[in-house]
Amino acid sequence: MTQDLTPGRTPLVVVVILNWNGWADSIPCVRSLLDSSYENIRIVVVDNGSTDGSVERIRGAFPDLTILETGTNLGFAAGNNRGIHYAMDNGAEYVLVLNNDTTVPQHAVRELIDFAERNPGAALIGPEISDAATGEFLDLPMLRPINVWSILFTKSPIQRVIRRTALYKRFFYRGRTPSEVYAIHGSAMLFRASTIREIGTFDEETFIYWEEFILAEKLRKAGLRTYVLPSTRIIHKGSSSIAKIGASRFLENMKSERYFFDNYLDLSIASRFAIDTVRFVGYIGRAVVQDDYRRRLPEFLRLLFEGRHPKGGRDDESAISTK
Repeated sequence: MTQDLTPGRTPLVVVVILNWNGWADSIPCVRSLLDSSYENIRIVVVDNGSTDGSVERIRGAFPDLTILETGTNLGFAAGNNRGIHYAMDNGAEYVLVLNNDTTVPQHAVRELIDFAERNPGAALIGPEISDAATGEFLDLPMLRPINVWSILFTKSPIQRVIRRTALYKRFFYRGRTPSEVYAIHGSAMLFRASTIREIGTFDEETFIYWEEFILAEKLRKAGLRTYVLPSTRIIHKGSSSIAKIGASRFLENMKSERYFFDNYLDLSIASRFAIDTVRFVGYIGRAVVQDDYRRRLPEFLRLLFEGRHPKGGRDDESAISTK
């Protein structure tokens, strides 16, 4: 059963969907939103420089849909920001940033907005995210501010060893009732327009990865609250491919991680050394068996010992734009 909104109150929700060579996912995503029981929705697709005919395919399926074309792959943060700016310029009271490889159940948007309207202290709200391949819940939302231990235990190969243990699970919220948390999954984020006006949009210095934690730190430092709504579930397709991480993704993740450490998280030298050691062991272990890791070993070593490199390239396999 869905909750009822305040009578006469149906705030405008603009849904931002970022597409990069992903029309086959974006079309079902848009279609699921068009079936929503919440009526005051506008959808904007930001095409991030696709080369597979995505714009034509999506426009052919939905002739009246707003499509913004960036002309080049700007990455996750900058690409989504184009859509967020469009939403704010067109009167959105809420902005739902949604991965294109998600499907949205009929009542999900209504449930999120109803919770937001009843809880004005919730600056950012996320649903529960379910993996389309396994049906399992994804690990975020994270309960407490990130630190060296949560990085080592949840964002490194160590997690494979402890994943089924109580130690691992203590970092995440597993309850079934709405709760304040530190960070929510980046594949579905409902912002109040007032939140965006206060803290700004995504930090465009990252190309992909770590956006959830940068956002979490911005909200925490502004004294704003993030909530998860476990009773509302959105299905996410993309996470099943993350396990097959290639060198480009590894390096992009590391660049964004180092940017996050340098600009948002105050870690000791010892903590940074511990994380770098784990990254080194993880990369070398992959390089033993995978050609692309061996080929890009000099780039990894430069990044490790010289600090953060500029944002990743747009035209190679690292030019991904969804999570």
